[in-house]
Amino acid sequence: AEILETTSTEEGYNNFIIQGKAQEALYESYIRSLSSQSVTEVMLGDVRTVFHNVSVMFVSELGHVLADHFGVAVLYSYDSRSKEFAIGLRGNGTIDVSELASKYFRGGGHHNASGGRCSVADMVTFLSNGSEAKLPRKN
Repeated sequence: AEILETTSTEEGYNNFIIQGKAQEALYESYIRSLSSQSVTEVMLGDVRTVFHNVSVMFVSELGHVLADHFGVAVLYSYDSRSKEFAIGLRGNGTIDVSELASKYFRGGGHHNASGGRCSVADMVTFLSNGSEAKLPRKN
């Protein structure tokens, strides 16, 4: 009801749109900032992936940015209730990430977007076998 009241005038509608665009720009700046951080390259079998620790709020968008560059992105976030990691996998189409989710993370999903879970011990193993990587800077 508040949105209908706020947008019932042209001025209210225009302010609503401006606020939405500002929020979207802020979110996109967070994604750019997060994508500039180091990631950890990890081989899952014969598939090269990158792991990134990130809030579940950014898994989808950041995952697609990283997958576009690296092929497969594994985004993880510690879940204090279950005492394990929530996993989001994103792919660029070359690898079926649902197979990786099933094999390594007790999960599943779709060809380019899947999820799962893993223990702290398993995450330590994955990351200890990885190496640092970064997206190249855009000019």
